[in-house]
Amino acid sequence: MENKQSKEQYPLIEIVTDEQTKKMILVDGEYALSEASGILLTMIDGAINFCNIKQLSEWERNHNTDLSYYKSKISELASRKMKVNEYMNKSELKEQKLEINVFLTIKAAQ
Repeated sequence: MENKQSKEQYPLIEIVTDEQTKKMILVDGEYALSEASGILLTMIDGAINFCNIKQLSEWERNHNTDLSYYKSKISELASRKMKVNEYMNKSELKEQKLEINVFLTIKAAQ
């Protein structure tokens, strides 16, 4: 994997901090198509797996619980995964490096 930025330039640390909000750089660099695809799809798959586990846990506690939130979230994530796959399968991208920038923002829910 060739990453044009160094870890010192873009460390995985807070870049903006206040009492309510934390922001971090998770991924920042140029990657081959297969690497970029792997990074993004692994992140989405992780979120889908998390929702599947939470849904199963809720169902095990109460078979009558409303699972619509998890089903909706999983469907939304699957749609995002399909869009990433569609973009990554464009023939004009096959020989190019792709720049990937993923930022994480965490703040207390209101």
